[in-house]
Amino acid sequence: MSASSINFEQHLQLFSECVMDHAFYTLNTEGRVTTWNRGAQRLFGYTGAEANALTFASFYVLEARERQEPERDLQAAAACGQVEFEGRQIRNDGAVIDAYVVLTALRDNQQQLTGFAVVCRDLTQHQRALLQLQDQQRRLRSVLETAVDAIVIIDERGVIQSFNRAGERMFGYRAEEIIGLNVNILMPQPFAAEHTGYIQRYLRSGEARIIGVGREVQARRRDGSVFAADLAVSQFYDGKPMFTGILRDISDRKRMEAEVLQIAEAEQRRIGQELHDDAQQQLAGLTMIARHAADSLTPYVEGQPDLGTVRTRFERVVQGLKDANRSLRTLARGLVPIQIDAHGLIDALTQLAAQISDQHGVACRFVADEGIDVHDNGAATHLYRMTQEAVNNALKHAAPSTIVIRIQRNDGMVCLEIEDDGRGIDAARPVAGRGLQIMAYRAGLIGGILTVRRGTPGGTLVSCALSRLNLTEST
Repeated sequence: MSASSINFEQHLQLFSECVMDHAFYTLNTEGRVTTWNRGAQRLFGYTGAEANALTFASFYVLEARERQEPERDLQAAAACGQVEFEGRQIRNDGAVIDAYVVLTALRDNQQQLTGFAVVCRDLTQHQRALLQLQDQQRRLRSVLETAVDAIVIIDERGVIQSFNRAGERMFGYRAEEIIGLNVNILMPQPFAAEHTGYIQRYLRSGEARIIGVGREVQARRRDGSVFAADLAVSQFYDGKPMFTGILRDISDRKRMEAEVLQIAEAEQRRIGQELHDDAQQQLAGLTMIARHAADSLTPYVEGQPDLGTVRTRFERVVQGLKDANRSLRTLARGLVPIQIDAHGLIDALTQLAAQISDQHGVACRFVADEGIDVHDNGAATHLYRMTQEAVNNALKHAAPSTIVIRIQRNDGMVCLEIEDDGRGIDAARPVAGRGLQIMAYRAGLIGGILTVRRGTPGGTLVSCALSRLNLTEST
């Protein structure tokens, strides 16, 4: 044996002894163990002396030995040079492990078979982890498929990666036909065209308009129909940014809200009508009686100071009754919802601005981009009532000197805005109140998004953004 071959074998022996996480051993041509490293001792539990009495078949479970698998594996390695396989191996203590085995035929310079080299790695922990992972995946899939809400997973480009059964039922698409498409297919315009830009802006700046917040959105089914949905979005990383969207169809809830609002307005109308037909008439009658009583005393006042005092008091009663009737008339008008003609919203808002200026001494004006009109009577009424509520809030709480009502185009949408220059809202405190809740309900009923924020440079800005699906523009 040459010095170089001795040196190689020594290095190989040193290398094999240093490898602790792999069993490395050699066999002679009959399959008997000839060398045994510490990794093999650690894996199989045999000392080097004990291993010298073992054969390759000693590590196979009984069933495999009965099928003569050890002999076939040695023959395959001799014929092919090397074989790899995963199988069950048995330890000295009888424990069975899952192992990955590489069996290599060793040959001399004349290509004569001199034995075999075996490298074996324990896969038990790997297999256990794999099974746990598969079990977790099955559980996750079960959760996804049994969830009542649509769950959609997209990547940073907005491409759909996962789509559960609830999503199939909600949108009318099969998972296999929608996976790989952009998620904007589930949105009406103009939201669909803008969605990818939202994602890219968030990835660049971290500005989240919906991620981690949740909001009410408009969604589109396969048949083109649009419905209201609650959307919650969260982000996770799977080598790249990924987003999970959970959507719940709230069409029934929106219909219920509309019915509740209609019932409330009907009750308001009833009360307002009764105030107008009953209470106002009674006040008018009392005013006439008081007026007549005051006038009846006039001929007798001269020279009788006491009657003069009584007459003055009657005059005060008359004025008080007139003031009360005027206030009651204003209250009754506020309680009776005004039905705005679909194409008369612009005129109605113009009249509202003029009325506010006349009655409250506040400079209120209305401006609108040319060619915008609402095609639905109900939507027009909701927008008018929202404007009334926002203006009344400003008058009651903000002490403004100017109020501007606007309808304008903005980023592919149409926005109704009511802005005042009053005290403004506290940005550190959430905006609350029944009036604002009703305004949000109204916005949701017509597919709009209501926002309330501090104006520039001060005051308050109330905005309702509407998709043009709910609007028509004259040509």
